[in-house]
Amino acid sequence: MTTTSESAERHSPSGTARLLPGAPVAEAVLAETAAAAARLRDRGITPSLATIAAERASQ
Repeated sequence: MTTTSESAERHSPSGTARLLPGAPVAEAVLAETAAAAARLRDRGITPSLATIAAERASQ
């Protein structure tokens, strides 16, 4: 039986493609982001997201 990784390598032109398991990668990114946010909060900075919109210049 061929694994997903072996299948990806077999069909890749260079043989270097590799499928990554999404859940562990997502968990690692989430953990790193949570730790960075905690460090900011410890310094009195509230992490947040913002959207900036601007009108197009008149033509």
